[in-house]
Amino acid sequence: MEDIIKLLSQTINVTPNYKPDLCLAVKQSRTACSACSEVCPHEAITLTSQVEIDEVDCTGCGLCVRSCPSYALETNETLKSVTHLRCSQVDGEAAQIHCFGRLGATDLLKLSDDSSHLHLGRSNCSECPIGSDAVIGAVEDEISVAKKLANVCGQEITIEFCSVESMPQDVDDSNLSRRDLFRQSIKGLQQATAIALSPLDPGDETNGLPNELRQRYFVLDNANLAPTTQVPWVLPRISDGCIMCPVCTQVCPTNAFHRTFNPKPDEGAVLELDPGSCMGCDACVQACPINVITLDDKVTWGELSNKTIEAFHKPPDPDTADTIPR
Repeated sequence: MEDIIKLLSQTINVTPNYKPDLCLAVKQSRTACSACSEVCPHEAITLTSQVEIDEVDCTGCGLCVRSCPSYALETNETLKSVTHLRCSQVDGEAAQIHCFGRLGATDLLKLSDDSSHLHLGRSNCSECPIGSDAVIGAVEDEISVAKKLANVCGQEITIEFCSVESMPQDVDDSNLSRRDLFRQSIKGLQQATAIALSPLDPGDETNGLPNELRQRYFVLDNANLAPTTQVPWVLPRISDGCIMCPVCTQVCPTNAFHRTFNPKPDEGAVLELDPGSCMGCDACVQACPINVITLDDKVTWGELSNKTIEAFHKPPDPDTADTIPR
């Protein structure tokens, strides 16, 4: 069975797309990150000077994509809104996806665009020839993010993800009661869900973010959020003690950090961050030589949508001004 799965995988090309410029193993070193090779259930990934995926052994489960902290691996799914979706190992007439590990949070939002209730039917992942039981945790993490995105946009979605033997076709909208239809109409009038919860546009590519994060940003950007609204995003925080060395600016895959050395001696130096370009990949945290960087998930929309924020300000010090690494 596993050999058949691999043959079919080659036929439909389920191997993830790889972007070396975002890869931490390329940006830093092979020892900096090996998440994709560690999570692959079929040992299809080898780390050399970059990530190499064996198209024969890769079954397209998507676990490497979900585990990559810098989104250097991506899948391209053609999705439409449904109420029921099954994995390829489940019998039935419902819409099918190769493996649920291939779905990101915005994919789930797109699937649930016309309904507030989405049913995902999986097989026994621990015995699956495509993925492994790690798919369950990966999908549950994406479901959590999707719900947070929907909640921020004023919506509530229910996503059921469970093991089933078979799954019937989508429930036809004509079977909805008049009350259900009325509720959906009111909900549609109250919120611009077609805009806020339809991540069809990848957003502005100029910020250097990968597709999944661009789509998350797109969802938030079209929700008309108040600046004080907390959003599901993470940003680095710099604590006292930063020596303004260039390490964080060098390891960032999207060049979100910038150092500014003011020409006036009484203004000191500033470490600036472009929040909309930050992926929260943890590269700066791991690379910081004095461990003053942490990731914070308490982020507001006003902060995230700001073009540049001051991450750290080093006051002028005549005794050390000439020792700051440039």
